Amino acid sequence: MGLSCALAQTARKLSGRVVKEGLVQELFLEAIAAAELCACCFELIIVADNFGVATYAIFLFLLTIWWAQVWGDATACPYTHMEDMVEGKTSPRNVALKTWAQLMGGCCVFRFVQGIATLLCRLASKSLSELGPKHAPLIDSFIGTSLVVAAFNFSGGYFNPVLATALKWGCSGHTNIEHIIVYWIGSCGGALMSVPVFKLPTVRNLLVGDTKAKEE
Repeated sequence: MGLSCALAQTARKLSGRVVKEGLVQELFLEAIAAAELCACCFELIIVADNFGVATYAIFLFLLTIWWAQVWGDATACPYTHMEDMVEGKTSPRNVALKTWAQLMGGCCVFRFVQGIATLLCRLASKSLSELGPKHAPLIDSFIGTSLVVAAFNFSGGYFNPVLATALKWGCSGHTNIEHIIVYWIGSCGGALMSVPVFKLPTVRNLLVGDTKAKEE
């Protein structure tokens, strides 16, 4: 849940910088809020199953406080916009677009988990390879294991497409097309994204620091 909230907040900040204020930005924020809501509530089910309803209620209470602080005008719920339409505050077109954005965010969040996790895994490996710390293999293994555990309840954490196909192809619960989208397109897309992302100055400074200064 913490990872989902952190990723959603990062996406909101990026949206605020990249997308101009207006309807398009509102649609992005609705999609992000819906994705965060669905991802966190999926985890809440696991909390309830393992730790009981009382613990579930505590986490839900904390999440609702967090969402109230960071969502802004986004609601991740279609009927609030329908109420605004009835009251004359918005148009049917805007309601339809925001509902569509919410659906896309909610339905696609589990597809993106594989790509994002693979991206993070590859960025960590690239950073360790460049920095060359003494215990790099141990650190890399720890990061990889942590990401697998974080993605376990979403996709099983199979970041290697070959391994995923060997173990999961034909299993019940998803279609073959969904398997290809999640385990092949998601993982390979995340890995390919790590190449240009790792070259961004901001990302490099964050992960490996000022390498030029170190060389001098």
